[in-house]
Amino acid sequence: MIDYSIRIWQSKPWIRQFIKLMIIGLPFYFMSTNLYLNWQSLQKHHWALDPLAMVFSALFLFAAFLLLPLSMRQVMLMLNYELSYLTAYRAYFLSQLAKYLPGGIWIVPGRMIVLKQMGVSAPASSLGALVEVYIMVITGLFLFILYSIFTTNCSLWRMILLFLSGFFLLLPVLYKPFLFKILKHIPWFRSIEFHYDASMALQAIFITIAFWVLIGTGFFFLVRSMYVMDIVNLPAMIAIYSMSWVSGFLIFITPGGLGVREGALSLLLSTYIPLPISTLIALLSRVWWSIAEILFVSIASLGRVNNKV
Repeated sequence: MIDYSIRIWQSKPWIRQFIKLMIIGLPFYFMSTNLYLNWQSLQKHHWALDPLAMVFSALFLFAAFLLLPLSMRQVMLMLNYELSYLTAYRAYFLSQLAKYLPGGIWIVPGRMIVLKQMGVSAPASSLGALVEVYIMVITGLFLFILYSIFTTNCSLWRMILLFLSGFFLLLPVLYKPFLFKILKHIPWFRSIEFHYDASMALQAIFITIAFWVLIGTGFFFLVRSMYVMDIVNLPAMIAIYSMSWVSGFLIFITPGGLGVREGALSLLLSTYIPLPISTLIALLSRVWWSIAEILFVSIASLGRVNNKV
């Protein structure tokens, strides 16, 4: 049955396109319907627009984006490739263009193409991209679950279980022999030489956590620029944004998590603010992210990526 389903999936591209359109279209359909039905209430709502909060939102967003090449640089250092920050910046943001092709896996070949110009082997660049994304997904999920546990007065043993689960999921990155045992069964990665200890891996993890904190804080100020929200809700906004990003990434059939991220963000945010407003903010958050990404990609494209490692 599974083999038959796989053959159908591979031989019928229109099925893949239909599923992709449904996954992207349904969240946008429900969000647009919600906005349409509540348009009058949105017009009557007393909008507390705060320009200063919008400025802070942009500053935290830009600061978070500046950490992404640093995370990539640290992962490549673990794989025995030392890149300057500017080189990592260009390589990271130029390869990000590939994520808007259907399926997040296109980031990997995009990274391979860019880093090849710098003398980085294809196996090393592909493994670096996979490790980097793996850390982002696990830490984003961990922050959301951690916040959920702390806000539900859960028992101590569940908190301990959470930390042990997080440690186990990050073990392939933290413990080099564990990662080596996995990679030796994959011919593509056997040629990679890496020399790192747990402290180097922890640096990559902490950089990624710092990214989530900054991007979540930026999102908090984005919400606050349009709706009155107390600072006590800052941890919730960090957790919500990280979880919505993870949701969009895991549904990898959609380009850049389009539709899925906004749907998850609108739903999670609606526990703190009215649903029509959370829907509008979720849609605006895509514009917020995209403007910053276009700016950073444009800056990266100004320089030539020709630095040899």
